[in-house]
Amino acid sequence: MRQLQVLALVAVEVFGRALPVLQQALMLLSVLIMIAAINISASPDRFVELMVLEFLSMCVLSLTITLGLYFVGDGLDDAQLSTSASNGLGAIILTINAVFILGVLVYSAKRSAARAQQVRRVLTHSWNSLMSSVSRAIVKVEQRYSAAASSRRASTVTSMRSQQP
Repeated sequence: MRQLQVLALVAVEVFGRALPVLQQALMLLSVLIMIAAINISASPDRFVELMVLEFLSMCVLSLTITLGLYFVGDGLDDAQLSTSASNGLGAIILTINAVFILGVLVYSAKRSAARAQQVRRVLTHSWNSLMSSVSRAIVKVEQRYSAAASSRRASTVTSMRSQQP
């Protein structure tokens, strides 16, 4: 599947060179929409979050290309944007992309924090279990040592009594 997507993007790059910029952008936009539609229709059972993020990424990229088409002139002076409109449109494009990147970073940080919390719980449980096992082993060793020491003392006392006249 990925090879077909890359092939489609390479075809846009190769065949789009002979086309004007406006048509190149429209061709790329068409391919991106097609890729997004295929990816969303062939939804995986695993990695649903990744599929959603990929789809949102394609949407942001398509919207960026669409808004960028306002900057492409067709040769008519009347069709050009004013400076303030160009600045505003550029700010909108940057804001859309920055919000998407920030959203992905926040989502990633939340997932990492949740995963770190799970790892902490597992490590805490493992540590507590290990310390409990070690404590029980120490108690058993102390019991055996004290039993062996008391039997040695008893045998020493008995042997001393038997040696007395």
